[in-house]
Amino acid sequence: MDFEKKIKKISKNIISTLSHNFGVSVQNASLDQIYKSIALVLQDFLTHHENKFIDKFSKENPKKVHYLCMEFLLGKSLKNNLFNLKLEDIFTKALLDLGININDIYEIEDDAALGNGGLGRLAA
Repeated sequence: MDFEKKIKKISKNIISTLSHNFGVSVQNASLDQIYKSIALVLQDFLTHHENKFIDKFSKENPKKVHYLCMEFLLGKSLKNNLFNLKLEDIFTKALLDLGININDIYEIEDDAALGNGGLGRLAA
């Protein structure tokens, strides 16, 4: 799927989620409702790709690697996830097409603010 089609699909999914879950249009939605809609669209995306991955590798006998990292800091999850999944450009453009600046959405998310001490890691 090319970049423009992905943008249109994300825009359509955000509009649909706003309507279905919150009963509002993009023009009447609060930033919090838009943020939650983006999170739900991203969750659907991840679920779809996880299921494809599981289906593909359950047919084989793959090796499994388990890794536990005890040193990590939580930040703002939406921005981190979009960046790590290489979806930030697509979501940024899709939101711009809807008249929304993604930076406004990033600003409303609270930082977990757990720090890098022992209690922060324990809380994470």
